[in-house]
Amino acid sequence: MSKNLQAANAVDRGLFPPAFRYNLICRDVCPGNRCLGWSIRLELNMKSRYVLLLTLGLPAITLSLAAAAKQPTRYTIPVPPPPDFSSLDWLAGEWAGSTAGRSPQAQIHFSVAYDLGKRFMVLREEVFFADQGRDFAAKESWIGILGPEGADKSFFLRTYASTGFVTRYRVLADGEGIRLNSEGGEQSPAGWVFRRFYQELSADAFVVTVEVAPPGKPFFVYYTAKLTRTAATKPSSGAAPSAKPQAR
Repeated sequence: MSKNLQAANAVDRGLFPPAFRYNLICRDVCPGNRCLGWSIRLELNMKSRYVLLLTLGLPAITLSLAAAAKQPTRYTIPVPPPPDFSSLDWLAGEWAGSTAGRSPQAQIHFSVAYDLGKRFMVLREEVFFADQGRDFAAKESWIGILGPEGADKSFFLRTYASTGFVTRYRVLADGEGIRLNSEGGEQSPAGWVFRRFYQELSADAFVVTVEVAPPGKPFFVYYTAKLTRTAATKPSSGAAPSAKPQAR
């Protein structure tokens, strides 16, 4: 029996998978009755597994590519409209003056400036009291952030004082001036009530009156002072004054 015939008979007896019969018939049997087709079957079997794995992997690759091609989710946070500070704008600037009708007399430096894209106003005040025979003159200072709050866009001022107090004021602007009425705070004096009134005299001057009410007592005037603008040009809506061209 020829070698090719022996291989064919082996295939016919089902010794090898039918899918590889062509390879067994077309190749000679090696010495020792070891058919070359067996090694080829193993090689083809490995290739078949590779193709199978690749075929099974195609959906996952397709899904991954589709996920990569999908646009990322975008979130939008609505930004509140810019506040209208037109009723408070005249207060912006640098101011200085002294108290009247109190003892001891005090020197005051007060400033108001826009910040964070003109969405807030920053107020600062320093009060220097005259020396009364002590080794140093008393000083009080505070800084405040003024901005809109609530659905009605009311203005509130939160002040942080050198004494450690944190007080919240409701801001009201009317035809007479600007009023600050205290409404407690995170660290405000228990039972004490404060209010401030800024009355515009001209574009470069105003009078401030500070009133205090102890617990269970009526208000009394803590101090009244006239302040004048220290800068030659009034800032407009927080914008820096334009520089004048230099003569050449």
